[in-house]
Amino acid sequence: MNKYKLFFLIIGFSGLICTSFRVTEASLLLSDDFEEGNSWNTVVFSVNGGTGASPILATGGNPGAYRQMQISLPNAPGGQRSVAAVINFLDGFFHDPSVSGPVTGFDFSLDLRRDVSASGAVGTGLAVRQAGEIYLANITYFHTANWVTLSETFGPEDFLRLDATNLQTGEELGSFPDLSVTGAPFEVGFYTRNSTSISGAGYNRTYGIDNWDLAIIPEPSAHALMAGLVPLGLAVYSRRFFLNGKS
Repeated sequence: MNKYKLFFLIIGFSGLICTSFRVTEASLLLSDDFEEGNSWNTVVFSVNGGTGASPILATGGNPGAYRQMQISLPNAPGGQRSVAAVINFLDGFFHDPSVSGPVTGFDFSLDLRRDVSASGAVGTGLAVRQAGEIYLANITYFHTANWVTLSETFGPEDFLRLDATNLQTGEELGSFPDLSVTGAPFEVGFYTRNSTSISGAGYNRTYGIDNWDLAIIPEPSAHALMAGLVPLGLAVYSRRFFLNGKS
């Protein structure tokens, strides 16, 4: 089923716009099955020369089109790792906690498979970008050639701030996204990440991602506010409509 429909619900404060949108118990739900073009912007973050890309393939998904995540890692320097993260953010979507309400966490899921035969694990999960910083909440998965649905609930302290030190060590340095009412607007998305062992040999990995789903869970006070608002109108769009006016 084609889920790439836009629903703009006017609920008395800022409109919320996303790839597929509905409000259930005041949670904002987003989803994309990658069937109608590129609605994402891709960021590649690497340490010691890793590269990546994220094209959409028209067939072979679960079902139909899907996004392919390509990572290439060179041999690591002595005493270090080579690391690459390919990150996709939903184009044109921002959640502003000061306007649309503070957030306690996220319910996240996606379908993943290995596209090229290889062994080992991949890091995948939810990406958040806020005030110029990128944060990753990780699910480590030992991949197979079959589509598998991965799901997890993340709170703010489940995220790792993306920088060269964190990618090398996997250890958080005490910086998390601010989902409170004073937090800056943030974007959401998904990623895959691979690394060599310390001083290890490089390698290539290719994965498929399909059926991305995310619930943004409000704080109880925001839940009550949203539940008490009466919708003033509903517009349904079959093409993209962004907060910044682009289409």
